[in-house]
Amino acid sequence: MDAQAIVKFIKTSPKVNKDRVFLIGKSLGGAVALNLLSTLKEPIFKGVVIESTFTNVIDMADILFPFLKVIGPLKKYVLKISWDNMRLVK
Repeated sequence: MDAQAIVKFIKTSPKVNKDRVFLIGKSLGGAVALNLLSTLKEPIFKGVVIESTFTNVIDMADILFPFLKVIGPLKKYVLKISWDNMRLVK
């Protein structure tokens, strides 16, 4: 919701130089930035920087909670958010 509010502010504020706005996301913020980009109808950012984010939540769960590997494909039904960043990067 914060990311959507920022987009609204950028679009409506006369104080924002729209030719100089970049989107930057680091770690979890990278996933938020990629998700935001995937929902935009028209481009509003001059460029995008994504730093140190993850491929998707399922891969991250395997790293943080190795014991979840035993449930294999069931993870996609258990986890509510996939944040599949590799799918969003073109």
